[in-house]
Amino acid sequence: MNQHSVIKLLAATVAVLGLAFWASTSRHAEPGLSDSGSLLPGLRAALNDISTVRIIGAGNRTLVTLNKVENGWGVAERDGYSADIEKVRGLLIGLADSVLIEAKTTNPELYAKLGVEDLAGAEAKGLRIELDGAAAPVKLIVGHYSSQGAVGSYVRRNDEAQSWLARGSLIPDTKPELWLKRELADIESSRLRQVEISRDGRTLVVSKSGPGDDKFQIQGIPKGREPKSEYEANGLGSVLTGLRFDDVRKASGESAGKAGLHARYTSFDGLVVNAEAVTEGEHNWVRFAALLDPVAAEAAILAAQQKAIAEHAAATAAWTASQAEVGKPEGADKSPVKKAEPAPTAPLAISDPAKDKAERMQALQTTVSELNARFQGWEFQLPPFTFANINRGMDDLLKP
Repeated sequence: MNQHSVIKLLAATVAVLGLAFWASTSRHAEPGLSDSGSLLPGLRAALNDISTVRIIGAGNRTLVTLNKVENGWGVAERDGYSADIEKVRGLLIGLADSVLIEAKTTNPELYAKLGVEDLAGAEAKGLRIELDGAAAPVKLIVGHYSSQGAVGSYVRRNDEAQSWLARGSLIPDTKPELWLKRELADIESSRLRQVEISRDGRTLVVSKSGPGDDKFQIQGIPKGREPKSEYEANGLGSVLTGLRFDDVRKASGESAGKAGLHARYTSFDGLVVNAEAVTEGEHNWVRFAALLDPVAAEAAILAAQQKAIAEHAAATAAWTASQAEVGKPEGADKSPVKKAEPAPTAPLAISDPAKDKAERMQALQTTVSELNARFQGWEFQLPPFTFANINRGMDDLLKP
């Protein structure tokens, strides 16, 4: 073997040893590869058994309680209103997948620097996450987030003396309203025919003549006045589009009689949503109810069926014309020849109009039921920009 070959062999050997060393050190630096390095060993296998999540702050005060219910999770501090399932799931999976990065202090006098001191004190900075339902209940104090070096959260488990740096941002939200499922409705403004807003003894009406209109027209504009812009009224029709709320509470009989603001949203297809609001200090609480106007719904269904019939007739005529070209060459080179295509399938509006009508009506009734399942028994605090489009009068839309 010559000198050049020896040098190549030594280089290859060093490279292989280097890769082996990197692989072994990488495995050592990833304790999450085995359950022994997990922040909460066994939690991943017990996730479906967790029945309650509590988030506790300074003074051992419970801030948020999430309880598993039949169809998901509920927020106890909001009378059991539905929680955001994906957010709860994200918290639990984050805890289950977190691994220990580095051992920290066992000295109680130094806990406060990491935010993992006992929560009995009124000035405690950390949070305790408690999980019920698993074989071994979990009590985890989560302190400050570390963004230097190895990123993660400082933690202390089940009142142990040892504190740790664990992977991931494990600090949960501490306000109950931030755990709510806040999507309430999503009705496109293009679906709405009219919006009526009544307050202070006056009613503002904006409307469209057809679904194809791109702007609402203000009705009853006083002589000599004009809108701030031609699209000024469109904001009123956007309230139910992607409607979300900031907070929720149980509806009470007391507030029901105090509503000073009423709104009615009427769609072209018969869906109607009523809203009424009561103001309490800086907050406005709105309750909603959905219903179906059967006369408007039948008219809309008839129009939809007629449109489907006309579209099928046009498609059939185009297909019939195309059949005259079957077998003829498509291009100057005489190849390939045009092939026959199947005739358009008749829509249900033609093949079984009664069934088509019943299905369309059922779809509308299902929408009403789903909306009322979210609306009924609750009052919602809306974002200020959303409520502003409910709380508007004629002067708000017109130039001075």
